[in-house]
Amino acid sequence: MPIQPVEQVPENTGSSSAAPANRAGRGTRDVPAKPPAADSKPETKPDQPGPEPKTEPVPQLRPTDSGGAAKAARDTLDSARRILSTVDYRPLSRERKKAYDDARRFADEADAALKQGNVVYAQAVATKAETLAKQLAGR
Repeated sequence: MPIQPVEQVPENTGSSSAAPANRAGRGTRDVPAKPPAADSKPETKPDQPGPEPKTEPVPQLRPTDSGGAAKAARDTLDSARRILSTVDYRPLSRERKKAYDDARRFADEADAALKQGNVVYAQAVATKAETLAKQLAGR
């Protein structure tokens, strides 16, 4: 019986589990890429511009009652300053002097924020100023 030549089979140098030879995308063989589907994306002609998307102006975000909110912030700020004016700074401890200075700084920030129209921030720092002032006055 004569010996017939056998096709050379590449050796598996990777892991012990060999992938079947007929599976595309697994291994190092070159597999021809599938042509793109004809109905996947319609082509647009470059000489015909598409319709312009409609854009609407973005509305400004403002509280509906900004006048009332500004008045509330101003009232809180005035209350904080009124209470601070009753506190004698000289006999305060170092810690309480720092709290007094912080309250004054908060009041100044609230005033600046109101002038810039930032009512929400003004109310927040005015409330902090008033809280510190009340603590310093013992209320």
